[in-house]
Amino acid sequence: MRALCLVSITIALFVFDQSCFAQTEVKQLCGMAEQREKLLREHPEIIQQEQHYEEYTRAWIRNYKQQSNAEKSATGRIIIPLVFHIINEGGAPNISDAQVVDEVRILNRDYNKKNADTADAVSDFKYIVANMGVEFRLATIDPKGNCTNGIERITSDQVWVGDDYSKLNTWPRDQYLNVWVVAHLGGNAAGYAYYPTSVAALYNAPNMDGVIILSSYIGSIGTGADFTSRALTHEIGHVFNLKHPWGDTNSPEVSCGDDDVDDTPLTKGWLYCPTPVQSELCTPGVIENYQNYMDYSYCSIMFTEGQKARWLAAANSGLAGRSTLWSDANLIATGTYDTLPSPCAPIAGFASNLKYVCAGNQVKFYNTSGNGKITSSLWHFPAGTTTTTGASTVSDTVTNPTVIFNSIGWQTVT
Repeated sequence: MRALCLVSITIALFVFDQSCFAQTEVKQLCGMAEQREKLLREHPEIIQQEQHYEEYTRAWIRNYKQQSNAEKSATGRIIIPLVFHIINEGGAPNISDAQVVDEVRILNRDYNKKNADTADAVSDFKYIVANMGVEFRLATIDPKGNCTNGIERITSDQVWVGDDYSKLNTWPRDQYLNVWVVAHLGGNAAGYAYYPTSVAALYNAPNMDGVIILSSYIGSIGTGADFTSRALTHEIGHVFNLKHPWGDTNSPEVSCGDDDVDDTPLTKGWLYCPTPVQSELCTPGVIENYQNYMDYSYCSIMFTEGQKARWLAAANSGLAGRSTLWSDANLIATGTYDTLPSPCAPIAGFASNLKYVCAGNQVKFYNTSGNGKITSSLWHFPAGTTTTTGASTVSDTVTNPTVIFNSIGWQTVT
């Protein structure tokens, strides 16, 4: 049976004849190291687990480096099922499905080297910008076998707490990568996640495993912004055992450190985006990889090939259920397998990157339909023209069309 997706919505898009204003940028950091230190004080035995896991990681990487390109690609693409738990009491923290879908788009762009700004990589690192070969998909089947769009909303005052106890209704970590979205986290943190070793043995670890992150750091639309949209790219790096480039400390710009990755130089880490010459701090004449997703510079555009190998080592380990996540059996169980027909009816939806725009300026539209397989779709912009076709109608060959509206007032999109 052919699944159809058809929706007609009057969206809140208003076209002005005057100039627009830029959003103020506020920087927040990662709380992983602080949370890890707290965990180690309570459970020092985790340190020994980390040492054993590091030995496994080094051995796995040595073997990986000896493989041919054909052998490396033989395992195929890694697909990770996602579930977003939106903790809220209404208001801005209860972000839209469209904002979550936009964040998944950003993850897949960053992890597959599809971000155009890799062209801006410092010359010393251009040849080692990694395509991680990982795809993230919202689950379409929940743990009970019911249809889902991979997004659930939970009403709780934990939205204003933002700690491990705010991680409500955890789905099995060996089946789903859990992401909890809240309005507040302690300190100056935008989000945090634990290494596999930190959550492998503790009795409450399965409920702690995953990412907790601010709602304003999800996606580039709604309450999100381009400036903050890569925080989840960073945190999922920790889920798969990537460290901050300066190592296991939450104090960048203090002392030079190492992340146990061969092709990322020693660094103090960065709280701003330096020039290449300014970055030569830890080793004279060596430019530091301040453009790395695991740094705090907020000009991050890349993982390195060495980080890819370390990430894959974690993904191929059974520790904390990481290797089970992307097994064929689990992809079938979570409704994220490539060729399996979806048991769920599709739910149509779309969003735009702007609510208000000046006449003649571009608006980006995003197809946020999901919950089931979409076989075809058609966009119609009665008062606009797409930049790809110059027409007001465009088929699903253009997934996320860019449109120009020249007439002033509210616009209807179908």
